[in-house]
Amino acid sequence: MDLRQLTFFVTICELRSFTRAAEQLHIAQPAVSIAMRKLEEELGVRLLHRTPSERQVTPTAEGQALLAHARAILAQVDDARRELAALKGLEEGEVEIGVPTMLGNYRLPPVITAFRNRYPGIRLLVRQEGARAIQAQVENGALTLGVVANEDLPREALEWRPLIQTELVVCLPPDHPFTSLPAVPARRLDEVPLVLFPAGYYQRERLDALLTAAGLRPNIVCETNLVPLLKQLVAHGGGVSVLLRDAVTPEDTFAVRPFDPPVYIDVAICWKHGRQLSPADRAFVEFLSEQCAAAAQQAG
Repeated sequence: MDLRQLTFFVTICELRSFTRAAEQLHIAQPAVSIAMRKLEEELGVRLLHRTPSERQVTPTAEGQALLAHARAILAQVDDARRELAALKGLEEGEVEIGVPTMLGNYRLPPVITAFRNRYPGIRLLVRQEGARAIQAQVENGALTLGVVANEDLPREALEWRPLIQTELVVCLPPDHPFTSLPAVPARRLDEVPLVLFPAGYYQRERLDALLTAAGLRPNIVCETNLVPLLKQLVAHGGGVSVLLRDAVTPEDTFAVRPFDPPVYIDVAICWKHGRQLSPADRAFVEFLSEQCAAAAQQAG
């Protein structure tokens, strides 16, 4: 008894016809009939009731007993094949993901290194853009995965997994008067020149919303998505900026203060609703979730 015979047998029982079974299996009908006779001879029982033309076939009592086992065996074989295919995918897959600039520069590098150590055969393609652009590309299918702000994701269009909570902070020249404050109210930013990310980046949208709610018209003297440039401008007294706390490092020479009240951003990884993720994509989603959860637990 082999898998080929069991496949023939199950197909015949489901279609109740040698002819239709042969057509579905793309095999000549005599080959199907011979395989069934050999199976019955091997088991020593009659498995099928046949009409003279073999056009109408039903399983015998013995055939019914074998049918249940045959279906279970073939299902287990399919499961094994899928699992092996998934493992093969993890050996040679590819993950394409869009990440915001600040998180991509400061939060993601150690995660990517750890992921590559665990799955050396998976190739990572990382695209850095603003969160809004990433969200749009995930929605239209141009990107498979994206790291975005979780606050206002279109729930009907995207599926997501929460990752981290980060904070918007005010970055000040070392001798700025605001350094005497434990926290900076958003309304005070109307008093200083600002160097900021351009429109289209989520942290800029959040800041604009804060300033608009306070009825302010900020003095924006420079816009760039180059984080090192923003940092240097602040450090050399060129203005005040707003960055994610993740982007602040011990090497930075400017002062950092939280907002009053604090401003937090929830970050998630997302993909298009209904899109079938590859084994490599699923592995990366799970790995990133694990790493973020571990980092949050350590920080807490």
